Amino acid sequence: MKIKTLGIAVTLACLPFSSAEAADQLACSAALAALAGYVHPTERRAALERMGNLQRVKLWFRMAGVDCLMQAYGPNRECGWTVVADETPPVQPPSKEAVQAFVAAPTSDATAKCPKLARAMLAFPGWREAPEVRLRPNRHGLYPVTLVSITLPVLAPSQNEAIAWLDSQSGRLAGSSNLVLLRRTDSGAWRVTAVLPVSVS
Repeated sequence: MKIKTLGIAVTLACLPFSSAEAADQLACSAALAALAGYVHPTERRAALERMGNLQRVKLWFRMAGVDCLMQAYGPNRECGWTVVADETPPVQPPSKEAVQAFVAAPTSDATAKCPKLARAMLAFPGWREAPEVRLRPNRHGLYPVTLVSITLPVLAPSQNEAIAWLDSQSGRLAGSSNLVLLRRTDSGAWRVTAVLPVSVS
């Protein structure tokens, strides 16, 4: 094990860009996990598209305050992290270091940083090619495919936590924005552990 660790250290020292590339790959795998866990394959169909307005992410921080990201949702709070269906309460909010990294990092679209992301999503039931989402909404104003966009997850310094902003739209007035908290399991795989609702329409 020590030999492998030393080998990795030497490789990163010899290739100055490999550390950044490795971090991007880790963030892309976190994005894949967030998207795969978001759409239940038996409930609806979804397609990945680019996020249009990245400025809203920073605007929301200015309005809600960073304190919102440090708290679990409760009866006396209007903002905070809440569990996902397969998690056991209480929620463990992200670490201070993870929040600081997320707030400080530039907001970027995951599809721009992860060119293979859209294609990788097609391996999961329920996901469709992007051109299909251009179909007109039905008489109820709903799209046949839910449009989903996500920012590139920002890794905590420990690289065991990541936070991303995820949008979904299934109709003209049917959509939501959420912050997604991911943590790595003992096997190294990413898992969605909590969400922070930002807006619902």
